[in-house]
Amino acid sequence: EAAAATGEAGAEAAAATGKAGVEAAAGEELAEAVAPCTAEKADGEATDEGGPAVALPTEVVRRSGLGKYLGVPVFRTDKMYDSLPVGVANGLAYTSFGGEVLLIETASFDAVGGEGKGHMHITGQLGDVMKESSSIAKRLARSGLAVLCGSGGAGSSGGGSGDWAPSASFFADSDVHLHFPAGAVPKDGPSAGIAITTALLSTALRAQCASDVAMTGEVSLTGRVLPVGGIREKIVAAKRAGMAKVILPKANERDVGELSEQVTAGVEIVYVAWYPEVLPHVFPGLEDATALAQRGNQAFVRPPSKVPRREARRPEAAA
Repeated sequence: EAAAATGEAGAEAAAATGKAGVEAAAGEELAEAVAPCTAEKADGEATDEGGPAVALPTEVVRRSGLGKYLGVPVFRTDKMYDSLPVGVANGLAYTSFGGEVLLIETASFDAVGGEGKGHMHITGQLGDVMKESSSIAKRLARSGLAVLCGSGGAGSSGGGSGDWAPSASFFADSDVHLHFPAGAVPKDGPSAGIAITTALLSTALRAQCASDVAMTGEVSLTGRVLPVGGIREKIVAAKRAGMAKVILPKANERDVGELSEQVTAGVEIVYVAWYPEVLPHVFPGLEDATALAQRGNQAFVRPPSKVPRREARRPEAAA
């Protein structure tokens, strides 16, 4: 028994000696690996733990090289044009993926020769509600153009082309094509009303819309701007696209008041109750735009024209 105990004690002592030797060897290897790095430090600087400081390599990360570390950008800008062409306006839409800037394009035909029939061709896979909204917008744009031409305000619209002179009969003499890009994506809803009206007026006046202004709101035949949904998502989309100003219905002001400052910061929000109030913001060079905006719901109401009315049939004549 004494011999066995002596043997076990000797084995344990040998194992402990071997373990200590392995740890010492590992420590020596670690010290050799760290030595070149510590040599770059100042004379004997130490870390908070008291050990030798390790100098790590430095690298400058620039914007152009972010893809190397973060991968492909998740979001891309929705801004298609730096400067909007004539006949194009920035709308705002709410989708199942959030908000996005909705470009609305218009083009006219037979405007000079007067051979058009006043038709409007619509493309972009629109739903029934959006088609009805487009018809209302054309009716409102036609009324607005008649007032602008009658007041002389359409003569200097800013961004106009050449010797073009707007005519009150433009929409009666011209065929208009209204298009919503991304034709493979179904679109519906009434919230693009003011943007469609603006795009149509841009074509009729040959005037560019402000490129940093986006808008949303339903319009009625009388020019009333009605509230819409998805305000938070639309404001975020406008900021992502670099818009400086967002035009919203007056009735949506309380919805914006419930949003955090982080959502609304960096963008000017304008509230409108009637469509004429939109004009000074989208057509800065348009004469009388401010005056029309101040008139509100009476801006697009023309005085009765002196058209001879048909005489009422007399009872004796009918007999």
